[in-house]
Amino acid sequence: MKKLISIVVILFLSINAQVFEIGENSFDGDYRKRIIEFDNLIQTDSSNINSYIGLAKVYFNLNKFQQAADVLLLALKYDNSNAGLYSILGSAYLESEQYVYAKENLEKSLSIDCSNINVILKAGKTYYALKEWQNGKELFEKLIEIDKSTANYYEQLARFDEALKNYDDAIVHLQIANRLNNKNTNTIIRLSNLFFKTDRTISALRIADAGLIVYPQLADIWRIKSEAHFKLEEFDKAETAYRNTLLFGDTAANVYRNLGVCLFMQNEIDEAINYLDTAFSKNNKDIVTILYLGAAYRDKGEIENAFKFLQMVEEVWMNRYVIESYIQLASLYQQEKVFAKSIEYYIKAMQKDPERISLKFRLAAVYDEYYSNKQKAFDMYSEFLKDSSRADPLMLDYARERIEAIKEKLFFSK
Repeated sequence: MKKLISIVVILFLSINAQVFEIGENSFDGDYRKRIIEFDNLIQTDSSNINSYIGLAKVYFNLNKFQQAADVLLLALKYDNSNAGLYSILGSAYLESEQYVYAKENLEKSLSIDCSNINVILKAGKTYYALKEWQNGKELFEKLIEIDKSTANYYEQLARFDEALKNYDDAIVHLQIANRLNNKNTNTIIRLSNLFFKTDRTISALRIADAGLIVYPQLADIWRIKSEAHFKLEEFDKAETAYRNTLLFGDTAANVYRNLGVCLFMQNEIDEAINYLDTAFSKNNKDIVTILYLGAAYRDKGEIENAFKFLQMVEEVWMNRYVIESYIQLASLYQQEKVFAKSIEYYIKAMQKDPERISLKFRLAAVYDEYYSNKQKAFDMYSEFLKDSSRADPLMLDYARERIEAIKEKLFFSK
């Protein structure tokens, strides 16, 4: 990777350099005939590199990337210092998702000719596919040192920032990309998603408003504006934005649901029920839709319907995703030292899934941390050990150690 970075540092944009690129000289017509022609040329002169490249391009056009790679490997026996061969071979491996080989050959191509931007960008794709986030980040940082005017470089850098969870850096780089090209809707959407993820709802709203100046009829941007107003509990503004989202083509269940919620919050019960019913018909497992339908029918005075949906909430609520959310909440509260809430959510999770014995260990650990009197922790660790045949060995060892330590402490506290 250090070698590749040094190559990028001395990059010169000499597009006149002779390289072979997929997409040039594309073939039309009878591919089988072309294959036979190139095979014959290779039989006549096996050292003619252009014949191998021509045959590989035919296989590319047929999406037969492994066959293209096999042909290029033969060509490399006659010329192993040809940047174009390594470039096309790397592309073949990239298309067939053989990322390790793609990386190896694209880096070889760049070690011979560092002027090919397309090859550099493909190398970035391999780093992303291989989860080599830091390598990719360094690659695009060096490109940007040379060329600060290309929006795509900032967009790619932001992808690696996101993967590294450097969300502030990702936002900065996407903002630069947006300034360089404010017509790229993908940048607007990615930027708004990051604003939502980092609880910057006002910023998401601003980027949506700016985007709507350029694309006033784009449902994706109206959806961002809708979600921002909804998160801010500006239900009247969210209602208008959701109506436009529907008008311009986004008819997802969540759009109908949230529009129904907006109407419910403004006491427009009949219309709220209409939209919530549509959302329910699209997704009859969504807990929020079911809950608000129950509440809306309750407020309308239709007790039977209200009872039906509110009962359904409990039925839908019994699923593994909710149990996992309980566990995550319990863990987060424990981390924040809000122990009473942590205990509450672990108990809820245990009630939903009494067979998950690891929850007993987790609850015991919270009792151990929270209470100066360790009796509850001792009792829960003991309960956990009763199911030791299905328990994690590390948890078992820790539980046994804590029981011995607590037993001693309880003895001396008498």
